[in-house]
Amino acid sequence: MLVIDKTHNGGSANVTAGEPFRVELPENPTTGFTWHLQDTPTTRLLSDTSATSGTEFGRGGMRQWTLEATQAGSATLTMELRRGGQVQPSDTFQVTVNARAR
Repeated sequence: MLVIDKTHNGGSANVTAGEPFRVELPENPTTGFTWHLQDTPTTRLLSDTSATSGTEFGRGGMRQWTLEATQAGSATLTMELRRGGQVQPSDTFQVTVNARAR
């Protein structure tokens, strides 16, 4: 499975329509900041999980979205890092997903 991470920010990734891929971004929800996936009509969210990197309280981890492109073409995925209720994001992650037909 293709994994898209912070190094892909502002870039692109090639996927196959109907096959899952994952986006992973570092996150520490104990600070109040979490990533929010913006709706994209050409991708379908399969799962959204957080995995911490240890057992210590306050330790960060990774936010993981498993997605699939629902059709061939290009779409920009956007994730925003913000606190609940905050309008302006503290950080933004964007990647253009180029989906080819099976």
